[in-house]
Amino acid sequence: MIYDAVGPTRTNSVLEEEPNSTDKQFFEMLKAADTDLWPGSSKTSQLSAVARLLNIKSEHNLSERCYDTICQYIKDILLEDNSMAQFFKLREEARQNGLKVIDEEIWYSVVEGHNAKNRVPGVGDYAREMKKVNPSSKPRRSSTSSSSAVEMAALKEQNQRLQEQLDNLTSNLSLTIQEEIRKLYGGNLPPRGNDDGMGGAGQPGIC
Repeated sequence: MIYDAVGPTRTNSVLEEEPNSTDKQFFEMLKAADTDLWPGSSKTSQLSAVARLLNIKSEHNLSERCYDTICQYIKDILLEDNSMAQFFKLREEARQNGLKVIDEEIWYSVVEGHNAKNRVPGVGDYAREMKKVNPSSKPRRSSTSSSSAVEMAALKEQNQRLQEQLDNLTSNLSLTIQEEIRKLYGGNLPPRGNDDGMGGAGQPGIC
């Protein structure tokens, strides 16, 4: 009784933590695997439907235009209260708005995946983080060309400065040599002879 009254208090040190992003995606896929494509449909789940479509596109190397046509046709023939129609609608809205959002991210938003705090109506999860995508690569090449032009201009300017410094050093060295020669000959440069040296006629050249 005394021990029960004044004994140490035991606390549970194990705290529950939120699952990480990988675990969340796994549980979301499990949820999608158990959810019918539309109410009353037990043959195809949400996950198997979208996975099969993406697999067909990859396996047969379908173009974006062909893939869009197939998706649009499936959307038209399915019942109105189906998840695939929501997926195609969000995908088209994301493309029209120029958002860089992949099919898997749109699908997670359809099946209520990821953190609800990051949801943005109309384009699904991660939309807040997506940036506008330029459909053409020309501005990117132009930007690269501009960057190369700036680098070339900087290199030319650096080479010009180095050349000026080299010219100054050469000029100063030449003046220093002439001063030393004047000192050797009493302040005057020796007369030039016919030889290639600095000495006069009959004098040894000074190199």
